[in-house]
Amino acid sequence: MLLPGNRIRDRHNLSSTKCKKYVMLVSHKTCKMMKDGEPMTNKNKYQFDSKIHIYRATKRMTQQELADLVGVSRQTIMQLERNRYNPSMLLAYSIAKVFEVTIEDLFDFKEEH
Repeated sequence: MLLPGNRIRDRHNLSSTKCKKYVMLVSHKTCKMMKDGEPMTNKNKYQFDSKIHIYRATKRMTQQELADLVGVSRQTIMQLERNRYNPSMLLAYSIAKVFEVTIEDLFDFKEEH
C-alpha cells in the first residue's frame, strides 16, 4: 500500500514522483485512479474511437510521416490509433486538416450511460 510521501516510480520514463492523495493502479489492461483506497468515478461521460489508422492507410502514410506533419512523436500517433490517448483539440484539428476531414469524421464519439 502506498502512503502519502512514498515515491512512485513510473516504469516508462523512470521518473519518480511523490505520492500525495491519489494512487494510480496500473495493470496491463486497466488503469484506475484511487482516492483514499476507493475507486474514483469516471467524470468523462464520453468515449471516442479513432479512425486515424484508416485515413492514414488510405493515404499510404506512415505513423512517422503523420507525426512529423502535426508536430508530435510517432508514439503519440500510435497511442491515438489505439484509443489510449485523448488528443487536445488543436492536435485533433491538425490531424483532421492533414486528411481534409472534420474532427467528427476522424473520431466516433459515444456517450456512456
